Amino acid sequence: PADGPSPVVASRTFAVAGAERLGQGMPALDPFPEGTYYIPGLREDAEFRSNIGIAAGDEDLTVQVDLFRGIDGAVGSTFAQTVPAGTQAQWRLPAMFPALAQAGVPMTARVRIFGPGIAYGSLVDQVSSDAVTLIARPASPAVFVPVVAHNPGMQGTFWRSDLFLYNPNPVEAKVVTEYLPEQQDNQGGGVQGKPVAVPAFGTLTVADVAGWLFGVDDGKGALVVTAAPGVVAASRTYTTTAGGGTYGLGVEALPLHARTSRELVLTGIRATGGYRTNIGIVGGERYEGMQLSLVDHYGTVLATEYVPLEPRTMFQDSVRRIFPGVNWS
Repeated sequence: PADGPSPVVASRTFAVAGAERLGQGMPALDPFPEGTYYIPGLREDAEFRSNIGIAAGDEDLTVQVDLFRGIDGAVGSTFAQTVPAGTQAQWRLPAMFPALAQAGVPMTARVRIFGPGIAYGSLVDQVSSDAVTLIARPASPAVFVPVVAHNPGMQGTFWRSDLFLYNPNPVEAKVVTEYLPEQQDNQGGGVQGKPVAVPAFGTLTVADVAGWLFGVDDGKGALVVTAAPGVVAASRTYTTTAGGGTYGLGVEALPLHARTSRELVLTGIRATGGYRTNIGIVGGERYEGMQLSLVDHYGTVLATEYVPLEPRTMFQDSVRRIFPGVNWS
């Protein structure tokens, strides 16, 4: 801001269909430095469609995008554009790479930006119109997904998580996964999954990763992904709908150093008017205590609660249960 403290910013983009509002959370991000980034998990078929977006910083931004399909590697020609300073551009994947998608085959976009900017993708369910945001990220030898699930939820839902993997290297990558069950001391090690081989320049989807790799039949937890050489990971957690299709949320794969002990603010919480909000926390290597305070739109602290956390685990619960003394009416 021109004056005063910096605000905490978050946003949500959604479509209205009858009584439903289906869409995606859009995080507020600092511009990425010039470099190469990847968006795995894209689809273009009867079930899903995909978009790619670029936001430019203070200068015109030149961008080059290449498409990698399944185990085929690079397909088609480079898509190149210049996005004017301070603006955003978004394209449907078929407009960028006509007739290259194959039904059920996951794809990855490699995005080169030649200046500060932000690159992202969106994966949209063709039936429900629900969408998830896939933020472009560089390859990494070790990341964690804050939550993956295979468990029933409220109102007849059943949640499962897909893991998207892309190998940007000219040799096969061996991916090792570790599942850290919720609210359990995992200091001695979590549940090890069988290794996943991702071919050179290949994109794979590990469908229902908690159920398939770890045999989880009713639970959730954090997921650690390590690979040699480094890969790109992303995930989507979702449930099916009675009318067909799915809805859910994208959960970013974050670098291990993203865990922090400083104060953080989560804005946009709603728990009335047809909305509910869950809060999730991933802990570090030792026993920790988290202090959570609920603040209303006037800045008044409504309640403060203490959440103990076992080593190397995650916690998730609804704000109504975390703050039981609040008058939610």
